[in-house]
Amino acid sequence: MLKMYGFFLGVLVSFLLIADGYGQQKCVNAEGEAAIVNSDIPSARMESIARARWAAIEQVVGVDVKSGSFVQNFMLMDDVIKTQVRGVVRSHQVLSEENRGDTLLVKIHGAQ
Repeated sequence: MLKMYGFFLGVLVSFLLIADGYGQQKCVNAEGEAAIVNSDIPSARMESIARARWAAIEQVVGVDVKSGSFVQNFMLMDDVIKTQVRGVVRSHQVLSEENRGDTLLVKIHGAQ
């Protein structure tokens, strides 16, 4: 009976330690860049902010990279590279915005 209580106590402590790590908020600065197409700066701003948020997630949790090759009749047909991140930016603040003529660069401070 004591072993069973010890096991459940160990599981509970492990769960609390894991949950505590997930509850920590991390803040990072990141930047994103997007092309300005047909002088549409608002669309470029939205895309560059989305890219900056993606970069912030990559900084905090890292990136999973998977690759594969498609071969047919002993010939390479295609190479595929897939990236995946797991995280979310809960809020962000735009630190600066720079119009470089054909691109827009945005720097953010993101909180996860």
